[in-house]
Amino acid sequence: MARGSARHSERSTMSKTDVLKALLARESRGLPLNYAAVFRDDRRLHAAVLRIFDQWDQAMRACGIKPSRVRCHRRWSQQRVIERIGELASQGRPLNLHAIQISEATLASAADRYFDSWADALAAAGVDPALWTLRVPAWTPKRVVQTIQQMHRTGLPVNHAAVRRNSLSRAAVRIFGSWDEALRTAGIDPQTVRVYRKPWTADELIAELRRKHRCGEPLNAKDVRPNHIRRPACRLFGSWDGALVAAGLDPATIRGNTRRG
Repeated sequence: MARGSARHSERSTMSKTDVLKALLARESRGLPLNYAAVFRDDRRLHAAVLRIFDQWDQAMRACGIKPSRVRCHRRWSQQRVIERIGELASQGRPLNLHAIQISEATLASAADRYFDSWADALAAAGVDPALWTLRVPAWTPKRVVQTIQQMHRTGLPVNHAAVRRNSLSRAAVRIFGSWDEALRTAGIDPQTVRVYRKPWTADELIAELRRKHRCGEPLNAKDVRPNHIRRPACRLFGSWDGALVAAGLDPATIRGNTRRG
C-alpha cells in the first residue's frame, strides 16, 4: 500500500519542467496534444497541465507549439464516419469498439450519433462486424480484483472517471456495490488514486464547449462527456442551455441534431 501511495504522490506532484517534458515526449512520438487526447491517454498529465497552466493553449506555447496545430477541426458526417472506418480497415487497424474508443474517440462518438450501433457503422463501411466482436470471459470477483491490481501496477489510471464507461466498472459496481469498494478489495485506497481538477473558469468551459462542437462531440446534456462538466456549467451559467448560449451555440439546434442522429 505504501509503495502505491508513493507512486501516486510522485505522479500527482509533477513540476512544470516534468509537464513540459511529458508533452514534448508525446509530440516526439507522434501522439496528439489536444485537450481531449491527453485527457483520454494520460489523466495525471492532463491534471498536472491544468494545475500549472491557466489555459491549455498556454501550456502549448510554453512547449513552443502553436495551439492551432493541436486543435481538432474535423467535422463529422455519416459519410465521413463510413470513409474513416474504411481508411482504418485499409491500414489494418483494429476496429473493435474498445480500440476505437481509445484511438479514435471522436469517430466512436460520431458513429454513435449516426448509427444504432458500432456494428451497424462497420456494416455500412463494408466491414463484417463479426470479425471485430470481442468475446471475453465473464466478470467474476476474482477477475475484477486482478484486473484492477494489474492496471494499478502498470501505472494505468484506476480512478472511477477513467474506467466508468467500460465493462470492468459496471461489473465492479454490480459485484462490490461501488467502485471504491472494489478498489479496497484490491488493496488500493480510493483516496490515493482520485484525480482532482482545479475548478473550471467560464472562459475554459466556453473554449471546451466550442472545441467539442468543432470536433463533432455530443453536446446535449444527456450525452456530453465527461458528464461531470454539466455541474460547473450550471454553476457558472445557470443551466446547461445557458452554457451553450455563452459559447455561441443554439441549444435547440444541439437537441435537434441529437434527435436526428
